[in-house]
Amino acid sequence: WSGSGSWAGRSASEALLEPLVRAYARDRGRLHEIALLMDELAKTETGSSILPEGWAAVWGPIQEALGWEADE
Repeated sequence: WSGSGSWAGRSASEALLEPLVRAYARDRGRLHEIALLMDELAKTETGSSILPEGWAAVWGPIQEALGWEADE
């Protein structure tokens, strides 16, 4: 923690990438719960505004992979 609101120069979205990938490998059910929350947040401007900058670039591929699984 740098004390300036970021984790050692990494954006909040980048800091979340590793735990999300780990959850994808170990417990995808948790990611489905996160997907439901993200859908709810995206419905409002206030909800969307609390997501960290760059979130879509991190979450998008994971959400896409989860969607592919649902199609199988």
